[in-house]
Amino acid sequence: MRIEELEDGEKIVTKEFCKSLEMKWVIWSEEHAAWWGPARWGYTESLAAAGRYSQEEALAIVKSANFYCKPGTWKECALPDPLDSVNGLATKDDVARFCRVSRRTIELWIQQRRIPCIRLGHRLLRFDLPAVKTALIRWSTKEIK
Repeated sequence: MRIEELEDGEKIVTKEFCKSLEMKWVIWSEEHAAWWGPARWGYTESLAAAGRYSQEEALAIVKSANFYCKPGTWKECALPDPLDSVNGLATKDDVARFCRVSRRTIELWIQQRRIPCIRLGHRLLRFDLPAVKTALIRWSTKEIK
């Protein structure tokens, strides 16, 4: 559980949830011309379906995969997740994946004004992921150790 409620009604955020807000990385395979899949399993041509890794984990994977390669002939490359980029706007599904919650939870957070959104039309919403991240960190009051 990522968000827990104490007996007095105060909400707290777990360490696991705070860690999930860190920037994610994706891994490109030159050898397979595809992205690494989730949990180091398989490859996919879709960036949205690609696995998301912490920086430490991504660099360890790339180092291991390129161990026998000569410099300049790398097979694998770690990149910051473009969907987690400051430059782009994210969809509701992107935010749900980023926060590791359901789409319905994102809708509730919008109604409760816990996360900022940009309305481009009556039903068209976009999100600035760094602003969402900041809002969620500000909303968290305590951390479970």
